[in-house]
Amino acid sequence: MFWMKSPPNTTAGSEASMIWDRRTTSGNVIVLNSPTNAKPGVLFSQPSGSTSFTSTARVDDDLWHHVAFVYNQAAGGTDAFYVDGVASGSATHAAAWTWLASQQVELGRSHDAYWQKFNGLLDDVRFYNTA
Repeated sequence: MFWMKSPPNTTAGSEASMIWDRRTTSGNVIVLNSPTNAKPGVLFSQPSGSTSFTSTARVDDDLWHHVAFVYNQAAGGTDAFYVDGVASGSATHAAAWTWLASQQVELGRSHDAYWQKFNGLLDDVRFYNTA
């Protein structure tokens, strides 16, 4: 979970700006869709080899938003976004996805030049081992 504040992103890169990257050949990214995306201003989760989805709430209005990402990596598991305490999009996976234990967590930017840098603020980033 984390707090975020961001205007629409306009930095160099494609498609969306990176909020959280822990993916190479496996793993997941959470990004903020760009204004030119078909679903602008929403959060996008893209686990490697499994089901991608977006939040229903826009978060690119330059106001503070509380975001929780709850995930279940198993086949048949569900990932979900909660924005400001309200359920905001989910997906159930046909295939399991995993983290590479050696892959670092990158906040606000990615080792992959495909993604834009995040043009905003992140605060109180936390990881819990239970939903």
